[in-house]
Amino acid sequence: MSFTRSSAKRAAVMAVATVSAAMPLAAQAGPTTSLNATQLSVTVAPISVTGTTLGASVNALGSGLTNGGVVPTIDATGALTVGNAMAAAANTSFNLSVTARAADTAPVATQLSNTQGLSNSAFGSQSGAFSSTSDSTLAITGTVATVAAGTGIGSSASASFTTTLGTSLGDSTVRKIATSTNNQSTFTAERQGAKFQAGGSGLEAVTAGGLGTTALGATPTITPLAGGNTQADVAFTFGAETRTGQAAVAANSTGSTALAIPAYGDVTATYGGTTAGAISPTTNINTLGVSGGGAGTSSSLSLVQSLTVFGGP
Repeated sequence: MSFTRSSAKRAAVMAVATVSAAMPLAAQAGPTTSLNATQLSVTVAPISVTGTTLGASVNALGSGLTNGGVVPTIDATGALTVGNAMAAAANTSFNLSVTARAADTAPVATQLSNTQGLSNSAFGSQSGAFSSTSDSTLAITGTVATVAAGTGIGSSASASFTTTLGTSLGDSTVRKIATSTNNQSTFTAERQGAKFQAGGSGLEAVTAGGLGTTALGATPTITPLAGGNTQADVAFTFGAETRTGQAAVAANSTGSTALAIPAYGDVTATYGGTTAGAISPTTNINTLGVSGGGAGTSSSLSLVQSLTVFGGP
């Protein structure tokens, strides 16, 4: 089950000037039309949050154990029911490794919080992309054009200057395009199951250890290893590892001004840029430029030229 919420904001401004004149290079070509167009735009990428409910899982392997049923089992709802605690006889080689996770709680009607996020349902797998409030600017004042992406995460600015010269013989177009972008902040996160691992040889008897019962959306209990002490004048090996799992939480339903990354064991996050490169249109459209910004930003500048020649009689 998945839910996605998004919102978007966009602003644009455009100025177009058309002039009819007799151009010296087109004196033999009849009437000439010259078109100069300036277009500026600022876009703030949408905020999005996605939550996916996870099912239950148990993975286990073992050897040298004196009892069966030492791993949790999954009931019909996705909760975990406990098996017997592990046991191993003295002076034997044994090993048990088990990872278990209960299913997320059953989905319920999902609502958006007062800012962004999904509430009510707890999701074991989440992802999100965040944009902050933009301080982008754009203006065309007389013959001067200015545009800036600003310092807001997820803001993108572009400037396009187009010059077209048309005569009865053909059309010539020159277009310059500059963009400057602050990337969004993003994350993916998934809750891990609890883990219990123990193994060894040449030890005293082991009488307990493993993972226990847990309800939907919760993390399994861990039963510590009991017994398995070393013995005098006996060679031994021993290794153990435990990991606490994470309970499922709602997807960013706190109403915060930034995306809240859940405290899960498997998280990947990228912080978006805030120092976009500068676009420098001026009164002379031939000097359109763009500079590179800081980490998490992108800048581009392109020149497009086209020439169309009309056919003769």
